[in-house]
Amino acid sequence: MSSKQSKGCDLKLAKEAGLALNRWPESQEEVKRAEELLANELANLSLVDHERVLFDIYGFAAQVKEDPQMIDTKLNELQSELDRIESKDDYNLAHQMNREYVERRSFRLLFLRCEQFDAQAAAKKIVTHFVEKRNLFGGGEVLARDIAQSDLGERETAILRSGCQLGTLRED
Repeated sequence: MSSKQSKGCDLKLAKEAGLALNRWPESQEEVKRAEELLANELANLSLVDHERVLFDIYGFAAQVKEDPQMIDTKLNELQSELDRIESKDDYNLAHQMNREYVERRSFRLLFLRCEQFDAQAAAKKIVTHFVEKRNLFGGGEVLARDIAQSDLGERETAILRSGCQLGTLRED
């Protein structure tokens, strides 16, 4: 079932159940109807579709079968997608500074694997990576190499040691 089909189906089901389409359920009765609707629909799915839904809900990605030829093909696609992106100043700067780092196979595979070998999405993520890296660390040589612990300031080191997420720390 495609995402367009499932979204259309969800709206149809929600309408049939008398649920509002433009807001979250506001009463326990609406929540119960939504839960019952969802449970009934999940029960009617095939085992494969049911697992696919659970994987989507819990953030598990389907394993992509990797072989050398497929990886080479996807790396070539990734390069083509990177070439298509016009606005990539930070990527270009890092590439100019250290071409080997930016073109390293293992570096690019990180992004391809993250995006389930979707070359276009991986290319966008690489470009965004360099934008964020420059925002955090500046345009110096760290842009074109792996970040080391020595690149972190006192606050960042404290965050790293605490295992705490940045958003959970208070500014005192």
